[in-house]
Amino acid sequence: MTIVCTLFGRLPGLHPGNRPLYSVQKMPVNQRGKTYPLVAVGLAAFLVFANSLSNGLVYDDHFLIERNRLLREADVWGILTTHYWAGYEGEANINGQYRPLTVLSFMLDGLGGIWPFRFHLTNTILHMVNSLLAYLLCLNLGLKRGAILAALLFAVHPIHAEVVAGITFGRADLLAGLFSLTTLLLYIFWHNRGAEKYYGLALVGFFLALLSKESAIVLLGLVIAVDLTLSHGNGIRNLLWQRSVRWAGFIGIFVIYLTMRKVAANLGFSAENILALNNPLIDQPLDHRLLTAAGLFWKYCILILFPIKLSVDYSYSAIPVITSILTPEATAGIILGIAGLLLWAGAFYKRWPCVFFALSLFFVPYSAVSQTLVLINAIFQERFLYIPVLGVFALFGLGFEHLEKQRKTVAIALAALILVAYSTRTIIRNADWRDDLTLYQSAVTAYPESAKMQHALGDALSERGRISQAETAYRKALSIRESALTYNNLGNIYAATGRFKGATTAYQKAVEIEPDYVEAYMNKGLAAMQAEQITDAHSAFERAAILDPTNAEIFYNLGVVREKLGRPAHATTAYARAIALRPNWAEAYFNLGKAHRDNGEKTAAIQAYTRFIELWRGDPQVAQLARRELEKLNENPPSR
Repeated sequence: MTIVCTLFGRLPGLHPGNRPLYSVQKMPVNQRGKTYPLVAVGLAAFLVFANSLSNGLVYDDHFLIERNRLLREADVWGILTTHYWAGYEGEANINGQYRPLTVLSFMLDGLGGIWPFRFHLTNTILHMVNSLLAYLLCLNLGLKRGAILAALLFAVHPIHAEVVAGITFGRADLLAGLFSLTTLLLYIFWHNRGAEKYYGLALVGFFLALLSKESAIVLLGLVIAVDLTLSHGNGIRNLLWQRSVRWAGFIGIFVIYLTMRKVAANLGFSAENILALNNPLIDQPLDHRLLTAAGLFWKYCILILFPIKLSVDYSYSAIPVITSILTPEATAGIILGIAGLLLWAGAFYKRWPCVFFALSLFFVPYSAVSQTLVLINAIFQERFLYIPVLGVFALFGLGFEHLEKQRKTVAIALAALILVAYSTRTIIRNADWRDDLTLYQSAVTAYPESAKMQHALGDALSERGRISQAETAYRKALSIRESALTYNNLGNIYAATGRFKGATTAYQKAVEIEPDYVEAYMNKGLAAMQAEQITDAHSAFERAAILDPTNAEIFYNLGVVREKLGRPAHATTAYARAIALRPNWAEAYFNLGKAHRDNGEKTAAIQAYTRFIELWRGDPQVAQLARRELEKLNENPPSR
C-alpha cells in the first residue's frame, strides 16, 4: 500500500493548490464533437451483454414477473401502495422492501404480454447508460484517458452479469445506480456552477434512487464525500458550517421517503427477515461474524480481479463461516481492509482528491453490504458491487494514466488484454442465465455445497422429467442442510416413481422439521393411501384440515379415507365441508352420494347424485353410473 500511495502521490493534479479536479472545463475547439469515448463505452456495454437478450425468465423472475398480479392488471396505484413482493399471489411481506419504481419498470416492460426480450433489453440499456454516467463521473473525478478505461471496465466486467442478465436480480440495482450516478454528477455540477437547479435535480435523483432500492441511502455518505473532496483545505469545521443546510435537504428527502413507505405501503424501515439459509451469520456470535465479513471482503476483491468462479447464489453453505483469525481469507481480508482504510484516510489528509473520492465510491456503498454494520438477507452477492466496483476501476484508471506516461505501449496492451479477457468471460457468463436449468447447473458447478442451489437444480430437473437426476440433487441438498421443502419434493419424486412408503417417510421428515407444513401433510396422506396405510393417511389429512380449514381438497380426501375406514357418516361430514368450500365440485357430490347411500341416508344420497349429474361435464360413463345409482335408490324409496 505504501507503493500505491507513492504512485498516486506523484500523479499530476492531485496536490492542493493545483486547479480543482472537478471544475467544468471547456473543450478546445478542435476537440468538440469528439464523442468516441462515449460511443466506445456505450457500444462495449451493449455488445458484451447482447447475447443475454435471448435469455428467458429465471429464478425470481417467475414470481416477480410471470405471477405478479399487479403487473397483469397494470395496477399503478397498487404498485405505489404495497411492498415489493405484493403482486406475487400468496407472498407475505417478509422483507420490508419497498421498490415501486422498480416494479413500475417491470409493468411497462410487460405491457402487451410477458416477452423476456423486452425485459432483458431494458436491463442492457440501463447498464449502457450507467456506463456512460460512470465515464462522466470519472472525468469529473479528474481522470482523462483513465476515465475511458474505468468506464470500459465497468461496462464489460463479468461481475455485472448478475445485474444485467438477471432481470429481477439486477433491475433495482440498475435503476438505483442510474439515479445515484446522476445525483452525484448533478451535485458536482451544482458545486462548480452554483446553479440551484442542479441541487434541486440532485434531490429528485436521490428520491428516485430510494424508490428503486433501499440501499440508495448510501448516497447521503457519497454526497458528503463529494464535499470533502471539493473542500480544498477549508477544514472540516468550515465544511460542516457551509454544507449542513445542503445535507439537510438530502436528509429531508429521506424523511419524505420514510413517510411514503409508512403511509402508502404501511412499511417501516426495520431490518429484513433474515433466514439462516440465506445468511448463516444470523446465528453466529459477533467474532465469527466479523471474521467472516473480513473473508467476504477478500473474496469480493478476488472476484473483481479474477471473476472466474461466479454464481447466482452463495448461501448456506457455499461460503463457510470463519471461526479463526488464522484462516487465510480472514487474515488477508483484515490486512487488505486496514490498508484500504488507511489509504482512504491518507488520501483525505494528503488531499489527493482523486484517490479519496474513488475509495469513498467503494467503501461507502460497500459498508451497507459488508455484514459488519448490519446483516442482510444474503451473505454474498455479486450485484452488491455494482456501484462500489466503479471506485476500484477509477483507481485502475489512475494507475493506467501513470503507467501510460512511462510506458504507453505496455499500458495500452495491458488494458486491452484485460478488457478482452473480461468481455469474453462476461459473454460466457451470460449464457448461464439462459434458463433455470443452466443457471442452477452453473451454480452447483461453482459451489456444490450450496443447499439452496442443489434444491433449485432438483426442481428444474424434476420439471423436465429428469427424475433420477432430480433425486440426486435433492439428496445432495439434504446432505448439506435438512429442509422441509426439500424433503417434501423428494417425497414427490418417490411418489411419482411408485415408492410410496419412501414418500411417506420423506413427508414425515418434512413435518417434523416444519410442523405446520400443510402441503406435506396433504402429500403424506395421499402417499399413505397408495401404500395402504389408511390410518396414517387419516391422521395426516386430519392434521392438514386443522392447519388449513379453508382447503376443499383436504376435506375431500379426508372423506375418501374415512370411507376406506368404514366410517361413512364421518365421510359425509367431510364431503359436505368440501362442497361448502367449493359449491360446484361435481366429484365431491358423487362421493357424498355414495357415503349417504352407505350410511342408509337414501334421500340425501338421491339429492347428491342428482346434483352431480347436473354439474358433471366429464366422461358420460361416469354420469351413467350415477344414474344407475339413482335408479337403485328409487327402486327402494326411503320410508317416511
